[in-house]
Amino acid sequence: IDDAAYGFVTIAKPVTIDGGGHAAAVLAATGSGIMIDTTGAGDLVVLRGLSIDGLGMASSGIRALAVGKLIVEHCTVQNVAGHGIDFESATNPSSLLVSDSTIADNIDTTGGSSGVYHAAPFGNVVLDRVHVTGNNIGVQVRAATMSIRDSTISGNAQANVKLYAANASRIDIDDSLIAGSVAGTGIFSQGLVASVYVSNSTITGNNQGLATVVGSINSFGNNRVFGNYTDGAFTTTLPQK
Repeated sequence: IDDAAYGFVTIAKPVTIDGGGHAAAVLAATGSGIMIDTTGAGDLVVLRGLSIDGLGMASSGIRALAVGKLIVEHCTVQNVAGHGIDFESATNPSSLLVSDSTIADNIDTTGGSSGVYHAAPFGNVVLDRVHVTGNNIGVQVRAATMSIRDSTISGNAQANVKLYAANASRIDIDDSLIAGSVAGTGIFSQGLVASVYVSNSTITGNNQGLATVVGSINSFGNNRVFGNYTDGAFTTTLPQK
């Protein structure tokens, strides 16, 4: 696409929107910067090389209500008064891959907004080389599974990583930095069958490093938890296989 600042976008079919190295911005003062609602379980939507700015007023940067597979690459999502990426796809199955992207400064007055929000009941989310910073909550999972790899989740007010689920849900964190929630929690897990698994990662500079309410946070014995006001403790240490 050409260099420009565009308005909000609604996607109803498989499509790739590629900034292609140009200055391609989506500016949205209301609603969602990009709304995705496709019909097919095999539908693929790719967003690449875009800057999405909610101007402090939009309710979400990218919102997926239905999509088979959503890929977000080399994008910035910022200044949204709600969730930066809101993944609530009802499609079974569905997936979201976010790579080489920055999700920053998405804040609402209730304190519930997240950089990445995952509530797709049949969805799997992967964050790879992603920076999530300055949001109310960095990453929040309410359903299914998420994997975080080689990423930095830092400086988010309420929590950097939050798993809050009524059904069996899981977050896997590998080779990542969870840091700097100075008034909040590094990793929080709540739910009878809510499980977080952490490997080769650093949790530091948070008010509470690790916190659980019924749920679990499990280590593979190769993590670093230090420099938090209260470090907290892993629920179990598992052998590496």
